[in-house]
Amino acid sequence: MPPIPPCTTEGLINLCTPAPTYTFGIPWFLIQLPNLIWFGLAALLVVLGLFLPFPAKEIDFTGYQRPGEGGES
Repeated sequence: MPPIPPCTTEGLINLCTPAPTYTFGIPWFLIQLPNLIWFGLAALLVVLGLFLPFPAKEIDFTGYQRPGEGGES
């Protein structure tokens, strides 16, 4: 019995070795399917991060001295 069981992926995407490679018509460009999936997921998270509102609000300094004002350092 081998130490690692054979790959039996039975889903929409075949991740068994050898992984399918894509060039998209550019001879020097070569990417494997698992790497393409991770790259797409990372790009999606970056795009989502651009459009999500930043969870912060302005600090109200009324009644307080701001740093550097009033002769103190």
